[in-house]
Amino acid sequence: MFKCDGFIVMINSQVWSVKIINLRDSRLSTPNGDFYGICNFDTYEILVGEVENKQKMRLTYIHEVVHAIIFSHMLEKKKHYKEEEISELVAKYFHTITYAVQFWDMNVGGEDVIK
Repeated sequence: MFKCDGFIVMINSQVWSVKIINLRDSRLSTPNGDFYGICNFDTYEILVGEVENKQKMRLTYIHEVVHAIIFSHMLEKKKHYKEEEISELVAKYFHTITYAVQFWDMNVGGEDVIK
Protein backbone atom coordinates (compact mmCIF):
# COMPACT_ATOMS: atom_id res chain seq x y z
CA MET A 1 0.00 0.00 0.00
CA PHE A 2 2.73 2.49 0.96
CA LYS A 3 6.00 3.21 -0.81
CA CYS A 4 8.14 2.28 2.19
CA ASP A 5 8.42 -0.72 4.51
CA GLY A 6 10.66 1.06 6.98
CA PHE A 7 13.41 3.50 7.80
CA ILE A 8 15.56 4.54 10.76
CA VAL A 9 15.45 7.54 13.09
CA MET A 10 17.93 8.75 15.68
CA ILE A 11 16.56 9.38 19.17
CA ASN A 12 19.07 10.42 21.83
CA SER A 13 22.04 9.02 19.90
CA GLN A 14 20.28 5.66 19.54
CA VAL A 15 19.26 4.29 16.16
CA TRP A 16 15.63 3.18 16.11
CA SER A 17 14.29 1.05 13.28
CA VAL A 18 10.80 2.03 12.12
CA LYS A 19 8.81 -0.68 10.37
CA ILE A 20 5.37 -0.68 8.85
CA ILE A 21 3.86 -4.10 9.38
CA ASN A 22 0.58 -5.88 8.84
CA LEU A 23 -1.94 -4.86 11.47
CA ARG A 24 -2.53 -8.55 12.29
CA ASP A 25 1.19 -9.18 12.91
CA SER A 26 1.66 -10.92 16.26
CA ARG A 27 4.21 -8.26 17.28
CA LEU A 28 1.30 -5.82 17.68
CA SER A 29 -0.39 -8.13 20.18
CA THR A 30 0.49 -8.26 23.85
CA PRO A 31 -1.19 -9.73 26.92
CA ASN A 32 -2.71 -6.26 27.37
CA GLY A 33 -4.38 -6.25 23.96
CA ASP A 34 -3.85 -5.45 20.32
CA PHE A 35 -2.32 -2.16 19.20
CA TYR A 36 -1.86 0.01 16.11
CA GLY A 37 1.78 0.52 17.04
CA ILE A 38 4.41 -0.57 19.53
CA CYS A 39 7.71 0.85 20.72
CA ASN A 40 9.99 -2.10 21.52
CA PHE A 41 12.64 -0.92 23.98
CA ASP A 42 14.60 -4.19 23.79
CA THR A 43 15.14 -4.11 20.03
CA TYR A 44 14.93 -0.33 19.47
CA GLU A 45 12.09 -0.81 17.02
CA ILE A 46 8.99 1.24 16.38
CA LEU A 47 6.35 -0.89 14.71
CA VAL A 48 3.34 0.73 13.05
CA GLY A 49 0.40 -1.30 11.79
CA GLU A 50 -0.53 -0.64 8.19
CA VAL A 51 -4.04 0.73 7.79
CA GLU A 52 -5.85 2.66 5.06
CA ASN A 53 -6.00 5.82 7.15
CA LYS A 54 -2.63 7.61 6.76
CA GLN A 55 -3.52 10.05 9.51
CA LYS A 56 -4.05 7.18 11.97
CA MET A 57 -0.69 5.66 11.03
CA ARG A 58 1.11 9.00 11.33
CA LEU A 59 -0.40 9.75 14.74
CA THR A 60 0.46 6.22 15.92
CA TYR A 61 4.05 6.74 14.80
CA ILE A 62 4.32 10.07 16.64
CA HIS A 63 2.85 8.44 19.74
CA GLU A 64 5.48 5.67 19.58
CA VAL A 65 8.31 8.18 19.01
CA VAL A 66 7.29 9.90 22.26
CA HIS A 67 7.42 6.51 24.03
CA ALA A 68 10.98 6.09 22.68
CA ILE A 69 11.94 9.53 23.98
CA ILE A 70 10.46 8.83 27.40
CA PHE A 71 12.23 5.47 27.51
CA SER A 72 15.55 7.03 26.59
CA HIS A 73 15.35 9.09 29.77
CA MET A 74 14.11 6.28 31.94
CA LEU A 75 10.99 8.29 32.72
CA GLU A 76 8.80 5.27 32.04
CA LYS A 77 9.37 4.19 35.64
CA LYS A 78 7.27 7.10 36.87
CA LYS A 79 3.50 6.75 36.96
CA HIS A 80 2.60 10.44 37.11
CA TYR A 81 4.22 13.47 35.59
CA LYS A 82 3.94 17.06 36.70
CA GLU A 83 2.97 19.71 34.18
CA GLU A 84 6.46 21.19 34.31
CA GLU A 85 8.06 17.82 33.57
CA ILE A 86 5.85 17.34 30.51
CA SER A 87 6.52 20.89 29.33
CA GLU A 88 10.27 20.38 29.73
CA LEU A 89 10.14 17.09 27.82
CA VAL A 90 8.26 18.68 24.92
CA ALA A 91 10.56 21.71 24.84
CA LYS A 92 13.70 19.59 24.97
CA TYR A 93 12.58 17.11 22.31
CA PHE A 94 10.56 19.31 19.99
CA HIS A 95 13.24 19.11 17.29
CA THR A 96 13.68 15.36 17.72
CA ILE A 97 9.95 14.86 17.23
CA THR A 98 9.89 17.29 14.30
CA TYR A 99 12.75 15.49 12.53
CA ALA A 100 11.21 12.09 13.21
CA VAL A 101 7.93 13.26 11.68
CA GLN A 102 9.77 14.69 8.66
CA PHE A 103 11.35 11.26 8.10
CA TRP A 104 7.88 9.71 8.23
CA ASP A 105 6.53 12.23 5.75
CA MET A 106 9.44 11.70 3.35
CA ASN A 107 9.30 7.91 3.54
CA VAL A 108 5.65 7.09 4.02
CA GLY A 109 3.83 10.28 3.09
CA GLY A 110 0.85 11.90 4.64
CA GLU A 111 2.34 15.24 5.67
CA ASP A 112 -0.86 16.90 4.56
CA VAL A 113 -3.20 14.74 6.63
CA ILE A 114 -2.97 16.65 9.91
CA LYS A 115 -4.45 20.11 9.76
